[in-house]
Amino acid sequence: ENPHEPLCEQKVVRKAKLTKITFNTKGLEAPVILVGDDHSCVSSLKLSPNLRWTAVTKAEADARAKAEAEAAASSGPRRGAPKPIQGEGDEQQKPPREQEIEKLEKIIANVLKSP
Repeated sequence: ENPHEPLCEQKVVRKAKLTKITFNTKGLEAPVILVGDDHSCVSSLKLSPNLRWTAVTKAEADARAKAEAEAAASSGPRRGAPKPIQGEGDEQQKPPREQEIEKLEKIIANVLKSP
């Protein structure tokens, strides 16, 4: 990339002339540009994430994402994944549909018994 060429061009105001410009040097996560004009208006512009990427940082981010994906795949079950159900003895677990049917039958039986 050529540092002497603009990354992008954007028209900020229509008829006014720009008089002041300042950059947010503290916020690296959200770079903001403040532009003042001769009508005493201040416009704030946020730099697009697509313009913040450079070839080096994009390659590093891709490598980091790939490493994280491999680490997540090689580790145990993901956070929030259902835990394996340990049955008593060697009994096989019933499918969820049958379990729900049994629960509903018990509820219906209790309702029919009550006066």
